[in-house]
Amino acid sequence: MDFEQLMNAIGVKLSPLEIKTGVTVYIKLPSITKYPECSDPYKTIFYCVVDEDGKQIFESPEQVENSVDMPVQVKLNQEIGRLFTEAMDIESVESK
Repeated sequence: MDFEQLMNAIGVKLSPLEIKTGVTVYIKLPSITKYPECSDPYKTIFYCVVDEDGKQIFESPEQVENSVDMPVQVKLNQEIGRLFTEAMDIESVESK
């Protein structure tokens, strides 16, 4: 088995989300150990929104809460929620 092909199939995915024209962030679902820490919208955005290299953009959940405009918070949370729902659809994952 080709390891690179395997990792492309099962590795961490970065899903692009264009916030505004020309401004794209990426959503990376948390690992199993970080999942329980996504207990509120600010922590979820903090852990799941990354740059193109998969590195966290924000310094803290408080920075998200205090510095990110509410419509952007809502957009980010909606996309994260959609990706969580899609990821938890086991039948869909198994058929891929």
